[in-house]
Amino acid sequence: MLVALLERTEHGGMLRRARLIGDDSDQQWHAEDEPVSPLQAAEQLASWLAERARAAEGRGASISMLVLDLDGAACSWVTSPSADPRAVEALVRQGAGEYAGSTSPAMTLGADAEIPGAASIQPLRERREQHSPRDRLAVVAMPDAAARVVIDQLDRLGVRVGAVVSFWHAVALAWDPSADPTRAVTRAGDHVVADDAPVGAHIVIDPSGRLVWAWSKRGAVLAAGVTRLLTDDDAVQVGHDDVGRLAAEWLAWAAQLGFGPTRVSCVVPPLDPPDGALSNEALGEALTRAWPNAAIDLAVRDDPVADTLLAARAHAPDADRLASDPARSMTALSGRPGRAHRGLFRWLGAALVVASVAAGIGAWRAAAAASAARTRAAEVRAEYDAAATAYVDPQIQQDHGTIAALQDAAQKERAKLEAGKREASLMPVLRELDTVSLVLGSPDVEIREITLEQLRAAVVVTVPDIKAYEDLRSAMRDIGGSSVQWEGHTEQEGGRIRVRFTGTWIEPERSP
Repeated sequence: MLVALLERTEHGGMLRRARLIGDDSDQQWHAEDEPVSPLQAAEQLASWLAERARAAEGRGASISMLVLDLDGAACSWVTSPSADPRAVEALVRQGAGEYAGSTSPAMTLGADAEIPGAASIQPLRERREQHSPRDRLAVVAMPDAAARVVIDQLDRLGVRVGAVVSFWHAVALAWDPSADPTRAVTRAGDHVVADDAPVGAHIVIDPSGRLVWAWSKRGAVLAAGVTRLLTDDDAVQVGHDDVGRLAAEWLAWAAQLGFGPTRVSCVVPPLDPPDGALSNEALGEALTRAWPNAAIDLAVRDDPVADTLLAARAHAPDADRLASDPARSMTALSGRPGRAHRGLFRWLGAALVVASVAAGIGAWRAAAAASAARTRAAEVRAEYDAAATAYVDPQIQQDHGTIAALQDAAQKERAKLEAGKREASLMPVLRELDTVSLVLGSPDVEIREITLEQLRAAVVVTVPDIKAYEDLRSAMRDIGGSSVQWEGHTEQEGGRIRVRFTGTWIEPERSP
């Protein structure tokens, strides 16, 4: 598998150099000394990459990972009402607003952030994660116009690009032990006894003069940054002030995100500093003092950039899962439409044309069948009229209108009869009042309320004791000639018992 690194200049607008690294190869491309347009440089680089990829892998060659350097890139925090990438991009491009604070996010994400098409803007968080409207989001702005031209030209040349990542993503994938599940667990025999996935900080010093850092967890970038370093005779120098600035930047991020790294890994080239600069050992000690209570791992590599790219390729998940995660790749570039998409659209268009032709043929056949059915119906009607004329008594034919009128009148009368059956019956309210009065006339019964309506029946009384209540309830249940089914409920009221009877009208039977 091949991994390519694009190195740019002019804030990411011009291609300067490219590296194509394989299992046992490291080839480099340099832009021509004579000035060419960015489009010409991108086309030349794409042709060079395609030629080298085919030479290494033959027909159907691909570049598994395309890495963009950090020239012109920025990572900063933004307060957004939503973690949806489209909402975050709109907020950044529109500048200051209710959620952006008093300054535009483009002040920290770069001048190109407000120009559509000049840079990709994405939050380092998946949309499905829980998000509060006032939460701080780490957002990356990556100038990528030249990279888009290279990807499109590679697609035209038949070379597929698996996933596009920034160098920050590559650093996290390469040096975060929890990025690869097999490296983040402790085993005892065949059993997992521990799962370690702390927040880690990873530093890679580029010999060209950059200190690149990224915070990550399980290989997902949480925050990132890049710092320029002094170079002398192509040798990079790191001073105490550089470590101090790095610690201050980390403290600011920790204050915004609410957490910080508990482990720091540093991959550096051999440092042979002049007076005032730090050696490899001194750099490790300075990092320990600047970020105490964290485990510091420092590795010296002859080519930290190439080692980072190879390690990232080795520990990256499959291309589809990598390309869809904003914390592990540049999703807009990774999902850029290519030949496969265009082929799918062509096949989909052809399928729609075939479906429309089939639908047209079906409609024509249906219309022909309907016309034949109408013709046959007319023929059957004509045959029926002929049979009626031939075999039915002429007197009955003449009286056909009279018979139809009688049938219509009978139907109207039947409808009236059915409507009359559905009319609601009037309840015998006065008769029920007389019936209930016979029971409630006892001296022990004190009437508080009687309600007898067409839809509701209720009686509220008080009695002196439980025995009187039981007698009254039995009398109300067994009252003769009543049209209401009574149910009683008791409640205490002073020294007497308050009884509420609620009744359900029994609809009288209708005469047949």
